[in-house]
Amino acid sequence: MVSWKSSLFVLVVVALLCVQQNSVAGAPSLTLIADPVTNDLQPAARPYTTNTLKNILQAAATIHRCTATVLNPNWLLTSGHCTTGLGPFDTLSIVCGVRIYRTVEQIVPHPNNSVQGPMGSMASDLALLRMRKALNFTSNVQPIPVYDGAELPDAKVTIASFGRSDDGSTWWNPLLQIMEGTILPTCACHLRLGPGLAAYLTDANICTDYGDWGEPCVWCDSGAPVMLATELQPYNLLAVSSWTVAPSDAFGCLSVHVRVASHLDWILGVIAVN
Repeated sequence: MVSWKSSLFVLVVVALLCVQQNSVAGAPSLTLIADPVTNDLQPAARPYTTNTLKNILQAAATIHRCTATVLNPNWLLTSGHCTTGLGPFDTLSIVCGVRIYRTVEQIVPHPNNSVQGPMGSMASDLALLRMRKALNFTSNVQPIPVYDGAELPDAKVTIASFGRSDDGSTWWNPLLQIMEGTILPTCACHLRLGPGLAAYLTDANICTDYGDWGEPCVWCDSGAPVMLATELQPYNLLAVSSWTVAPSDAFGCLSVHVRVASHLDWILGVIAVN
């Protein structure tokens, strides 16, 4: 029998892997999700997705960090752990659309976010990024509608992000790619994770399944938008990619995300006054 301490250790190692890898030049912040993958999307195909970069002053280097999603001209939403582990002189910036570059002026982590904190804190693994200069909306740069429904529809979800290259030869793929998955029922997610890891889940989390583990599996960024279609919009922001467990016969290809609707009061409270 696997102890709860062993399960906790696996979770913390996987969740913190994103931050720890960024101490090495060229290593991005990543979580593991799965195929099918569509590569090389044009900017207009996913105009609300941005590539978030970490600028390391001491090393004079810029590396990929996470994916973020455009909420309005001034604010983006990403995973909270994407904004941790920055050095005193490190900064974040974003690239979106066609060579549009912006510097992140302010990072606002969710007040309850703590990767190593008490159980349930990962339900708040979010952070808001404020641009130093507002984005100009074009066909290649647009905000995404937020899904605020209380009930989860029985539908496929789509994730858009920058992930590992197809052949695994590089840590990340500079081309935007998308993956499709299925929302797992809460009971199924708890069963797959086991009592140790399931203890971290709250009503603010959803689990997605991407089929059998093993090949093909690809790397996808933390902070990636988890989207679903409605009658009015083909893509609506449902959740933000947070953490996963290593693929196995028990877990399969399973990822855990933070629902945006559960934190709308916090999000609107921050961006409404700025």
